[in-house]
Amino acid sequence: IFVDINGVSGLLHISQISHDRVSDIDSLMEVGLQVKCMILSQDKNKGRMSLSTKVLEDKPGDMVRDPEQVFKTAEEVAARYKQKLEEERKASAEVAEEIVS
Repeated sequence: IFVDINGVSGLLHISQISHDRVSDIDSLMEVGLQVKCMILSQDKNKGRMSLSTKVLEDKPGDMVRDPEQVFKTAEEVAARYKQKLEEERKASAEVAEEIVS
């Protein structure tokens, strides 16, 4: 699914929609639906982004069972996800520093 974010095209790949298997995208998403998603990566030169709603699931499969709930709690879950990534980055940096020292 391609998502327009302020004129930039973002790809929400089927594997990034939910931790559960998505067999019918049309049953979850329709043209014109506003979605909340995380930007996983961005290629500024090509003007593309990789997106995910899977990382916004509080519990695996929530996007398949109740997408509205995922969108409702998206900011809270995204903040926790970002904090987890930052903690992992710091831990990796500390390990790297110990190896170098």
